[in-house]
Amino acid sequence: MIPVKDLFGKTHLITQCTMVDINKHFEQIKNTIEPKDTINFKQQMYKSLIADSAFKLDDESCYLYYINDTARCATGVALYGKNSPTKMLALFAGIFTHIDTHTLKLNFHLHANKSVNEYKSIVTEASIRRQLIPGYPLVIRIDKLRDKINNIYNKRGMSCLV
Repeated sequence: MIPVKDLFGKTHLITQCTMVDINKHFEQIKNTIEPKDTINFKQQMYKSLIADSAFKLDDESCYLYYINDTARCATGVALYGKNSPTKMLALFAGIFTHIDTHTLKLNFHLHANKSVNEYKSIVTEASIRRQLIPGYPLVIRIDKLRDKINNIYNKRGMSCLV
């Protein structure tokens, strides 16, 4: 478990997702997944779990599953937490500044009924690339995101790590 602070100073714990979490997390996002893709999607979540790249906050408000395709590039599998932007920021800060410092790029393919506007925020606005090219994955430059996260925390006189 990795303790992290959100921008308001509240401490959260980042933990690895478990087998039990896969079905629970899938239930939260199943309305965005085509029924024919359900089995494949859950298999990808399982692969993330096996690769030790599936993380959640201890209060279950946010989670991220991804798979490293190469040493520096990853493909996002599942992301949840848009109702908790400061907690999601803390999750990304903890993962990509402490746990996984080698990933530089994270690709996400948006689901059919999703818009890139749902994922833009003060942090990702500067790190999202190529979001206007139809059919192209949403590319999050983790190196830029990491710099921006550190900058935001530094301006508040704090660190994301406890």
